[in-house]
Amino acid sequence: MMRRGAWIAIALMAAPMPATAQFRAPVKEWSPAAPVYAGSADTAKIRRDIDHGRNAGQLSRRDAYRQRREANQIDTLSDRYGGDGMSDAEARELDTRARVLDAQVAAHRTQAITTGKKP
Repeated sequence: MMRRGAWIAIALMAAPMPATAQFRAPVKEWSPAAPVYAGSADTAKIRRDIDHGRNAGQLSRRDAYRQRREANQIDTLSDRYGGDGMSDAEARELDTRARVLDAQVAAHRTQAITTGKKP
């Protein structure tokens, strides 16, 4: 037999809530002071990290290839966007892609170090 508190909790979860009572995460506003894409300097650093990881046996040939290809795509987009003046949204997109790629490279290298397994 369920306790009374459990029934109340189930009833409250099943009951529809008005839109104003639903949780909504605050939207983080972008500010001009936020870091933006630094251009080829970002991808050059990432490529160095990929090369170091490959030479140290922390990245497989396949992973290194995929990550270099993503770095090339970021540079290609940078050239395309910069041709007519890069908008804030385009700079943020490139910054995000570069940060994600940098994090992926670091994660693959760290995983190889911590597990002791060669890719």
